[in-house]
Amino acid sequence: MLEQTTRAETALIRLLQRQYFPADLAEAKQFAQLALFIGDNGIVRCHSRLAKSEFDWCTVCPILLPRDSPLTRVLIWTIHVQNHHIGVSHTLAKFRERFWVQKARSLVKSVIHHCFTCRKFFTGPYQHPPMPPLPPIRLAPAIPFLHTGIDLAGPLYIYSEDKISTKAIYVYLSV
Repeated sequence: MLEQTTRAETALIRLLQRQYFPADLAEAKQFAQLALFIGDNGIVRCHSRLAKSEFDWCTVCPILLPRDSPLTRVLIWTIHVQNHHIGVSHTLAKFRERFWVQKARSLVKSVIHHCFTCRKFFTGPYQHPPMPPLPPIRLAPAIPFLHTGIDLAGPLYIYSEDKISTKAIYVYLSV
């Protein structure tokens, strides 16, 4: 099953590269700095600065993907979801373990911005609604204590020092 999935992914990437990239990538100005080459299975890959590292070959020479392809967005979204809705930096790092896209950070931000789960749980703090205007009675000049109120609180139970007997009290508040 894993072998079939890998072969299908390879075929999709090969078709995608043929559709989006020119036949002679080496002469294209936009890819001049990437040092492109055709790797195994006819997939276009990029040389990276990790050539002398001990990383996996897919990380050292990532697969070149087009920025505006729906498949690229699906791959980013899959990595984001498989890793439990990680943020932009982590999703980008995981994505770059296998693939290379120009301006990938902004593409990852765009994909995560449209993730419904992330929007639901990571939106921001609660925003209070705007305060309504004060009623006219609160704005009219008045003498002190013209309007007062009384409230009752209780019963409040007070324990004695022996913590056995209790006493109920009531508190009258006036404003």
